Amino acid sequence: MEQAKTNMQRVEHGVDFTTIKTASSDYAKAVFIDCNFEGMDLSFADLRDSSFINCNLKGADLSFTQAMSATFRGSDLTAVNLFGANLYMANVESSEFKPHDIKSVDLRAARLPNEYYVLDRVLEDGGALTALLTPNTLQVNEESAALSVWEDLVDEHPNPSYRKEVKALIVIGRALQADKRKADIAPTVELEEAA
Repeated sequence: MEQAKTNMQRVEHGVDFTTIKTASSDYAKAVFIDCNFEGMDLSFADLRDSSFINCNLKGADLSFTQAMSATFRGSDLTAVNLFGANLYMANVESSEFKPHDIKSVDLRAARLPNEYYVLDRVLEDGGALTALLTPNTLQVNEESAALSVWEDLVDEHPNPSYRKEVKALIVIGRALQADKRKADIAPTVELEEAA
């Protein structure tokens, strides 16, 4: 009987976890479908190998969560706090992914939405810098803006090592923009008229 119990997988459908008074921190290997976690404090939660399908995690605190190999499909991850979270091999490629704070997040081997790139840098003073880059925007830790805004304001930052790293990221972003423009321009092909 005990063996059957350990082989069962937790499946939740349509649950609003924001109304539950005693929230669990162990969501490992669970499946959540159409569930609401908006604004919840899930810091330090165990989300390993879990699946979130069409779930709302908008504004949730996922700092220091263990979400290795977790899948987020069709879910809203807008404004989530990912500070120090471990999303190694996680899949967020088909979700709305606009996190608030990404400092020290582990996104190695993670499947990100199309045109998203993650870069980790260590500053000369030992500080961590995590960047999420698209052809149009750059997010550094908890600060996100268009590349043009970063270009205008980066020289005002007091840390020269930070300025140097951000400038290098802007160059990468501009290269991504140029590549995207080239890909968007379809080659014209002249068709021969049939004789």
